[in-house]
Amino acid sequence: MTIREQILKAMLGALNTGAPSGVPVVQRLRATNIEPADLPDGVLVPGPEAAKRVHERTGALVERSLTVFLTWRAAGDATKGPDEATDPLFAWGTKALAGNRLGGLVISVEETGVPRWDFSSKDRFYVSVPQQFEVTYITRIGDAEQRN
Repeated sequence: MTIREQILKAMLGALNTGAPSGVPVVQRLRATNIEPADLPDGVLVPGPEAAKRVHERTGALVERSLTVFLTWRAAGDATKGPDEATDPLFAWGTKALAGNRLGGLVISVEETGVPRWDFSSKDRFYVSVPQQFEVTYITRIGDAEQRN
C-alpha cells in the first residue's frame, strides 16, 4: 500500500475517532447520490499532488505535497442557515487534522483554506464546502510504498 493511501486512511481514522455529537462519519469518495436524509455529510477526497527530490539530484527521497479536500455538506433549518450548520463540522475538521502528524506518517498537515462554497436547492437548501488541507510527506524515489 502506498504511503499516500496510508495517509488517507489515517486521516479518516482521525476524523472518525472522538468526533463530537452532530459530526457525521466521514467517508471516502461516494459512489451514490446524496439524499437530504444523508445530511450532514463528510467526504474526504484526495486532490493534486506535487513531488520534488530531496537534495536535488543526489537524494534518494522525494518530498510530496498532497492536497486533500474534506467536503462538508449540511442543510439549514428553521433556526439557522446551511452555512451556519457547517460551522461545527469545520471546527472538527481543523481540530482532527491540522497539525496532526498521523502517527509519524507525515511531516505536516496544514489547513490551507476553503476554495469555494456551493449551494443547492434541489429538494432542500444545503451547502457543500470543501475544507482544504496540504499534507507534506516523504517517499523513496521509485517506490511510493517506502518512506525512507
